[in-house]
Amino acid sequence: MEPNSLEAFGLHGSVLLAGFAGGICYVMTVKPPLWDSIRALVVATLTTNYAYELGSKYLGAGTGIGLAAFSTGLAAPFVVRAIIYRAQQWSGANGSNRKDDSK
Repeated sequence: MEPNSLEAFGLHGSVLLAGFAGGICYVMTVKPPLWDSIRALVVATLTTNYAYELGSKYLGAGTGIGLAAFSTGLAAPFVVRAIIYRAQQWSGANGSNRKDDSK
């Protein structure tokens, strides 16, 4: 595998590693079940590859790529978990946008 073969797919090795490290911190903090841990690591790693520039924007212009990627990797599983939770609460079939909690 050539050094630039990951970049041919749009993947950046150092950013992936920093995002994976952020995912590890998430898993160590939240302590989810095994498959949720694996999903969190994959989400953290791959989301970081494409969203670390956004993290850098919000952390400040002087922030290095590593810190921005690590922070994005740490935050990504929380954000995805919140999105999934809100999607599960959605119920478009009955015309409302929330499930009825009284059932």
